[in-house]
Formats: sequence, structure tokens, C-alpha cells
Amino acid sequence: MQKLGAEELTDLINGAAFFGSGGGGSLQLALKYVELLKQFPPIELIDIQEVNDQEWGAVVAAVGAPPSSTDEFAMSSQNSLALGVHNTVLLNPAALNYLESCLESQPLSNNSSLDVSELVRLLSKPFELLEKALNLKNNKFSFSLAIETGAGNVLVAILVAAIKKIRLINGCGAGRSVPQLNMTTYAFSDISPEPAVLISTSSLQTSTAMNRFDGKEIEMLLNSYEVKAFEQLVRKIVSLEEFNNYGLLATYAMTGQTLKTKKPIIPGTLSKAQSLGSILRKAKMQGRDPVEAALDFLNANSDTSKQKSAYKIFQGIITKILPKKVQSGFMEGIVILEKDNIQVRILYKNENLIAWQSNKLEPLVMGPDLICYLTPKGVPLTNADIQEGDELVLIGIKAPKEIQNEQIRQIFHELAGYYGIHLTIDKLR
Repeated sequence: MQKLGAEELTDLINGAAFFGSGGGGSLQLALKYVELLKQFPPIELIDIQEVNDQEWGAVVAAVGAPPSSTDEFAMSSQNSLALGVHNTVLLNPAALNYLESCLESQPLSNNSSLDVSELVRLLSKPFELLEKALNLKNNKFSFSLAIETGAGNVLVAILVAAIKKIRLINGCGAGRSVPQLNMTTYAFSDISPEPAVLISTSSLQTSTAMNRFDGKEIEMLLNSYEVKAFEQLVRKIVSLEEFNNYGLLATYAMTGQTLKTKKPIIPGTLSKAQSLGSILRKAKMQGRDPVEAALDFLNANSDTSKQKSAYKIFQGIITKILPKKVQSGFMEGIVILEKDNIQVRILYKNENLIAWQSNKLEPLVMGPDLICYLTPKGVPLTNADIQEGDELVLIGIKAPKEIQNEQIRQIFHELAGYYGIHLTIDKLR
């Protein structure tokens, strides 16, 4: 068990933003929530072996299109779309301002009630409704699980753990951020996503559309055993006007015994993200090149220590971010970097899917392998944070073996519009 205070949580969110592979929402907004978490007791991060067989827990996630910290595109109702698995309401600047005002009027302390704002209440609600649906009685959830490794949904799991005074499991369903629920290890674990609870976030919405619903949440109990159908169902519901493209989801309820025997998560992903964040912070303090420090850490902690898994694939200036648009339920765009008359184009649909270089026929890297952003000064950025003129180092990382199956690869290929053979990054270098 590791206790996560303010410094560790900051490191964890920074590392999670890096592993988000361009997705997972805005790092800048997520870090503001870490400041608010200083008013909670330290979070307990535990490994699977520390969970008792009879304990219950569940996955919690925010669903919808991730808003940017630099523009209003993703905040407008006509442009926002519900996606498979993404931080939305929690990284919504309006929601952040609301929570800050609540905390100013009724600050949290170790002895005070945690139910001090609408956001806190909403975060608790899916968990509590799922407990009721399962008829757990006195056996309440005692741990939270992250759906993926990204700044937003790691933050969701942290906040729920803090609010409910429960523990956070050291692991997640992808080791990176992914566009859809059916691209996680949970989907291949023989654990049913049903029952699941999906709630709207009307009381935190200020749009004209949401004012018609009097700020009352819509609560939905979902039963869909088949994971692809479940992902499509969640996406369609959240895209309804009543949800305004934002929702909170609790799903994949399981016991400690199930967690150990079914092996639905990639273990150690959160501590790995926290360690990377720490490496980046210390490298800057010590005057060491943070990019080299990150690469050294990643290659020393790969699935197979004898093989290199992380590569610096390009460094250049963002010359163009082609207009973000909505297509088939995803916010998508192309990021163009240039250096010495060489151009790299990164196609993203929430997350980075594939990178092409102008003087090469084969891709530089393709999903599920990660395409991560790091500034030369060691700041991990996401597609919600980057701007034209930024200098970025692209780091490609071989995806965890748990998500290197044919089904997940095929989904990445379809999202990227790629019809060639699949090559992992070590084969492309």
C-alpha cells in the first residue's frame, strides 16, 4: 500500500497524461483538481493482493467528449459528442469553477462532511446507485478502479476514492487512454459490465438545452452483457439532448476474488504513471534532460526488460492543427509537426491513432502502441492542451501485451482508416 499525498498525486496525473497517448483530457485542468485534493486525507493506492476476496469495488468513469483547456470547441453543444470512455464533466472548466466556489464557502477538512458540492454529490451517486442495484446491503464498495490511464479518468477514480473514503486499485483497463469501452482489458475478462449506472450531470450544466431539465439528473440502470453493444448503448444515451454529451458511469462491479482470478486489469499502471511523473519532476530539478530520463525509465520498465519498448520518434514544431470535427461519434483532427522540411502527421480520434512521416512509406507508429507528447522541458501534453507553435517530442511506446490482441488492433485500424498489415513499433524502427 502506498499513500498518495499532493506531490504523489501531481506526479500520478502528470504521468497519466503522458500515457494518455494524446487523449484523456486536459492536463492543465486535471492539475487544478489536485490542488483541491490537498484538502482530503492521502489516497491509499493498493495492489490486487491487498484486497480481501469478499470486498466489492467497481470501475468509475466520465463519458463524453473531452473539453480543451485552450479553446471552447469541445464546450459548445453543437460540437461536443459522447465518446466511449473520456473525462468530460470533471475536466469541464465550469464544473471546476463551481467546485472551487463550493469549497471556498464550505472548505473541506479531515473532520468535515465530504458532501459539500454538487460535483461531490454527483461523483458519489453512480457508485451508490450501483451498490443498491447489486443489493450489497452492508457490504459497500471498498475500492475504485480506473477504466484507463489518462489524466481525466485516473482523476475520476482518485476523486471517488477520496469522496467515499475507499482505496484506489493500482491498475487499469488499458495502460493508456482508449477511445471505446470495448478496447479495454475489462471487455476481454469474462466479467459482465452489467448492471451499470449512468447518470447525467444536469446540475453542473449551464447551457440553454440543459436549463429545460431543471438541473435534475437522469439516472439509468443499464443491462447489456455484450461489451460492444454496451459501449454503443452508453455512447448513444450520452449523446441525447438530456445528457448534453456528459455523463458519469459506474460499471464492472466485482469482488476481490474476481479481481484476482479473472485478472481484468493491467496491474501496476498507476504506480508506473506516478513513477514517471516523479522522474520528470526530478529530472527538471536536477537539470537532467527530461526526455532522456523518461526514455531510460520506460525502457527499464518495459514488459520484457531485454527489449527496448520506448523510442523518440520525432521532434518538431506544431505548424498546424487541422480543424477539429465530429465524425462517427468522435472528435477528430490531425496534428502536423515539422522540422528540417520533414513533416509528421498524427491522426487522432480523441487519442492518437497513427503517425505518418512525409519521407517514409510505412507509419512511424500505430495503435494500440502509444504516441505520446512531451515538451523538451518535460511537460506531458494532450490534444486538449497543445497549440500551434508548441515544440513537441513524440515518444512511441509499445503497448502493454494485455491490449496487443487482434480485436483491439482491428478497432484501432478501423478508427485510423488503416488497411495495411499491423506492425508494432519495434518492427517499425
